[in-house]
Amino acid sequence: MDWYLDEGELKDIQWECHNLPTNESILVEGAAGSGKTVLALHRAHRLWVDGEDFRFVVYTNALMKFILKGVEQLELPVDRLMTAEQWRRGEKPKVDHLLVDEVQDFQEEEIKGFKEASKYLHLFGDTFQQIYKVWKTTINYEVIEKITGLRTKRLVFNYRLPRNIAEVAISTRSWQRHKEDALVNAKEFVKNCMNKGESYPWQKSFDSEGSYLVPDVCTARSSDQKRVPQASTSRAELDFVAKYVEEERKTCTTAVLLPLNAYVKFLYEDFSRRGIDCEVKFSNKEGEEGNSGEETKGEEDYYGVNTIDFDTDNLKLLTYHSSKGLQFESVVMPFMTDRTWPFSSKSSIESIFVAMSRAYRNLMITFTGHRIPWLKYAPEDLLKEYGDL
Repeated sequence: MDWYLDEGELKDIQWECHNLPTNESILVEGAAGSGKTVLALHRAHRLWVDGEDFRFVVYTNALMKFILKGVEQLELPVDRLMTAEQWRRGEKPKVDHLLVDEVQDFQEEEIKGFKEASKYLHLFGDTFQQIYKVWKTTINYEVIEKITGLRTKRLVFNYRLPRNIAEVAISTRSWQRHKEDALVNAKEFVKNCMNKGESYPWQKSFDSEGSYLVPDVCTARSSDQKRVPQASTSRAELDFVAKYVEEERKTCTTAVLLPLNAYVKFLYEDFSRRGIDCEVKFSNKEGEEGNSGEETKGEEDYYGVNTIDFDTDNLKLLTYHSSKGLQFESVVMPFMTDRTWPFSSKSSIESIFVAMSRAYRNLMITFTGHRIPWLKYAPEDLLKEYGDL
């Protein structure tokens, strides 16, 4: 459980945020690896010890399962936690304190609903990781401040993400490069990454000769009935990814992250044929997270499959969206071709940033043919070509 910090391990700026009175509402913004989810858990613990009535809303099912070890460590009651989907579909309890993680991905009306449902709000998020804009109205911290009347407390430093991986990840936001303030923010983001340990962002390219489209994906459709784009890959790329993850998972926690549920399902089936044990989560509808977080024990049901168990060091297969809030020593991102990414919505591009920023040691990008255009600003001295296995 590398992500969890005891109170005594909190850094200065984290400690300052941790010590804010619990009988006041707060609004916290922090980048990937800044410790905002840990701080939210510690705040929930303080409320629990004080006998306060609270609920803690986390955005995804995967993140809910990921933080359960921290919940157990702090002896928090699990029934005080709920996912965003549970909040939306179920009865919204009136409580004294409502904690919300990834607040930037909720809609304006939902933020107002949080305010109406509680006496005190404890909000945590990061607009750099706002990836649910396709079907939701974009909301930023200025809007949240206006709704809640709160001023943002910022966690400036990132303690997890290595600088060289951060520089590659932030380069994918090239659609913002014409904005001077965005460039300044990008430089600040890299400078504020405190992890100076050994880390390696790699790419592995494969010749387009012999490439083919991922089968079955062409028939998949998103929840709004739009056709899902087909990934371009090659046998050489699939063979490399299989060998690479087998080696990586011997020494570190490893996840393969993909842009669409259909690609996760395809790679899961490919790994299964190769005898590679892995845990997987995918939905049978694009744009939906899946089966409310319940494990399916490897059997596909109406919603999909979810066998993810964060108590193990087994290889994980997830979508970019499901990886939100998680972290792994090694992250592998296959199918990073321009054919896989024929669309250019901001949320799609930002989901690449979110996926890359899950890594805190190694990042591997693979592609057959032409690389995605949003990596054209990636420093060539950092994103080097990987050799043969």
